[in-house]
Amino acid sequence: MAFALTEEQRLFQDSVRRLTRERLMPLAAVFGEKSEVPRDIVKVLAEQGLFGLHVPREYGGTSRGEDALLLCLAREQLAPCLPAEFFFAIQGLGSYPLVLAGTEEQKSRWLPQAVSGGKLFAFALTEPNAGSDVASLETGAILDGDGYILNGTKTMISNAGAADVYTVFARTGRGRGVSGISAFVVEKDTPGFAPGKQMALLSPHPFGELVFTDCRVPRDNLLGAEGEGFKIAMRTLDVYRQTVGAMAVGIAQASLDLAV
Repeated sequence: MAFALTEEQRLFQDSVRRLTRERLMPLAAVFGEKSEVPRDIVKVLAEQGLFGLHVPREYGGTSRGEDALLLCLAREQLAPCLPAEFFFAIQGLGSYPLVLAGTEEQKSRWLPQAVSGGKLFAFALTEPNAGSDVASLETGAILDGDGYILNGTKTMISNAGAADVYTVFARTGRGRGVSGISAFVVEKDTPGFAPGKQMALLSPHPFGELVFTDCRVPRDNLLGAEGEGFKIAMRTLDVYRQTVGAMAVGIAQASLDLAV
């Protein structure tokens, strides 16, 4: 089995490395350590097509199918610039469920916005009593006419309060377990939805709580079918968890380069 990168992959890797060094790092130095959105950095990531690596071409992206290696290469080379690495990763994590399970209408509505950076995305799964144990998820979604009523709290959500569009996981089925979990697209200005407290981090970025209080979400915002939320979440994480290791390698390499 060959593990060497193809010529195309090496060229991509080199291009992201140069982008990070020549354009993103200087912007990060000016931006400093703030728990805000570095709009200039987001703009560069979008202009260079990095927000579209996971999105099919018909929605403005460059993807020709699932390619976790390309995402890993990008995140590794962006890692020396933590604001760029963060927003690249969370934009993908928050919008990839739409790629996996969105209807044609949902994809056409939101994916071009993800690619262009016109809207920021987030992935809202973790709760105070449900981290890795997704089966303990408590946020509920009750079908009511042409919509769902969401109640509950999410915590430790990257881009909380900064994102425009959230993929939110809530329990539509009775009882516990993963079979009753569903996925919804919730926009930031939806009545009954508000960011909660922000959490301080060593590497500042938007990170905190989301609160749903009788939040009415249109039925058309359900991703996939009822009960498919766990599958959608795990398929998304199967791809993006791989990139965490690549990010760690990139940070380690940048630290070594700085030290020597």
